[in-house]
Amino acid sequence: MPHPFSKIVIDARPTGSHGPWADRLVLGQSMLHRHIEAAQRLDAGSPQILNHLQHEQEPAAKPSAFLLRTDRLYDTRKLQKAYRKGTSPESAVVWRLDQIDDLDRAGDELRRRTSYQPLGRYWAWPLACKLARSLKSTPVRPNTLTLAAAVSMMAASACLTQGTGWRIQLGTAGLLALGLVLDTADGHLARIQGTASEFGRWLDAVLDEFCDLLLHGAIAWSFFARSAQPGWLLLGMAYMISKYVFQTAMLEDRRPPQTPSTTNALKTSSHPLSLSRRLRPLVHLMGHADIRWHTWILFALIGRLDLVLWFGVAYFSVRVAAMVASRAVSHV
Repeated sequence: MPHPFSKIVIDARPTGSHGPWADRLVLGQSMLHRHIEAAQRLDAGSPQILNHLQHEQEPAAKPSAFLLRTDRLYDTRKLQKAYRKGTSPESAVVWRLDQIDDLDRAGDELRRRTSYQPLGRYWAWPLACKLARSLKSTPVRPNTLTLAAAVSMMAASACLTQGTGWRIQLGTAGLLALGLVLDTADGHLARIQGTASEFGRWLDAVLDEFCDLLLHGAIAWSFFARSAQPGWLLLGMAYMISKYVFQTAMLEDRRPPQTPSTTNALKTSSHPLSLSRRLRPLVHLMGHADIRWHTWILFALIGRLDLVLWFGVAYFSVRVAAMVASRAVSHV
């Protein structure tokens, strides 16, 4: 049975008060790159792009085309479902970008939809929503929950240094689980109270990274204290270095090119050393914050957080090496 859509077309021509929507960034990625990646996940080959730089020379999209617009933000899963069923991609629209501040609000919505997936939504999210609703009419603000989540993570890290035994393991896992619920609740409380702020987002991001490094430092120290082998301290340093380099490389990789063009966007997305469309989701899932947090809880419970430390070093090192190799080949 032939597919109802003859091809996928990305309409990069719509413009707003700040210029073409295709060049605007949401969560560190241009709208055009985001739509190209979404189209490639549909396994329909490279999409046709109606370029805003040459819109007078580009033909209009045919009715049989699956048309994605760069002034729309789409839900990836709903988009795939619409494509399989042969329905309009408009049914997968998360946000229509019609006003100046819509892109920022769309980014918040996308972040909300992709946060604490796929495991936390089954238990941490319901608990966080219940907590946030109970605090909605109180003087408690989201930053208070953000700080409480950080304190819980610090307590878990301190617990690791107190020795071994099932009480330590249970206490560490419980504090990590509490930190996850509180870290989930702060964003939900901000939305239902209408108290979201740039400072709150900054504080949340900074404390998340601080607690991540503190926890892994505590893991390295606790195993060093047990074995008196300095290799554990070196492993802790390796984790911090590899994650720092990875975060820096990611920030540089997400910067828009000096002369953005549709051709460069397509070339980057289809680079031979880029992760394949099937492998990319798995690799990203392995580094997903929710998956990592649940891994901490599980391995804390069984007393094997050393494996978490080893995996972190390997994961970030391999990701950095892959980005370096991809960049090197692209400049040959």
